[in-house]
Amino acid sequence: MRKIICRDFVRLDHETADIFNAVADVNTYKNWWGKKVKVKVLESKPGFIGSKIEIKSSGGKFYCEIVDVIPLRHVVVNYYKGVVRGKGIWIVDCVTDSGCALHYNIDLVPHGIIPRLLSNFMNFPAMHSRTMNGMFENLKLFLEVKK
Repeated sequence: MRKIICRDFVRLDHETADIFNAVADVNTYKNWWGKKVKVKVLESKPGFIGSKIEIKSSGGKFYCEIVDVIPLRHVVVNYYKGVVRGKGIWIVDCVTDSGCALHYNIDLVPHGIIPRLLSNFMNFPAMHSRTMNGMFENLKLFLEVKK
């Protein structure tokens, strides 16, 4: 069994608050995560901590909860149930007055017999990065509409 460790990022010419709110507010996910990833909001909390989602993708179903937030800087996500377990973190890193880099880093372990077995043969990090590239493009479009 191999861990799934990925570090993906995108450069966005948008305000820090707009980027942060898009990744911290689970209610916005359906607007920019794309059609290949189905998001169901299980719980949405003020201040974001404790918000939970169910995600269905080609890799299976899993559940995430926002467990820590530093406003305008990062959002920590716990993958607590389903085909993967571990942590993810959104990091908003402002590089200029009008633009930021958005990073999404994951450190996950496949959970269940089939995901563990497949992790030895399939490049899950590369698959995740391809999905993230599409999500980042959707996020750009979502932020443009919000301008």
